[in-house]
Amino acid sequence: MGYNFLIVKQYLQLFKEAFLNTLNISVISIIFALIFGVIGGLSRVSKNKFISSAAAVYVNLIRSTPLLTQLYLIYFGYLI
Repeated sequence: MGYNFLIVKQYLQLFKEAFLNTLNISVISIIFALIFGVIGGLSRVSKNKFISSAAAVYVNLIRSTPLLTQLYLIYFGYLI
């Protein structure tokens, strides 16, 4: 019993749209991550003590929690 490639051909347009949507979301995510990362990095090395301390607390808070916990908090809206 072999694989039925007719199903793939039937849904090829759907696969193409899904791939392009995934690519768009990935590019947008990378752009936002770069922007927030640069802002966070510049805040961390700022000469202003308040900004530098706030950035340090944020970085240490994010680093000290597991990613899955952060995803749950974001998904359920507790971190916003």
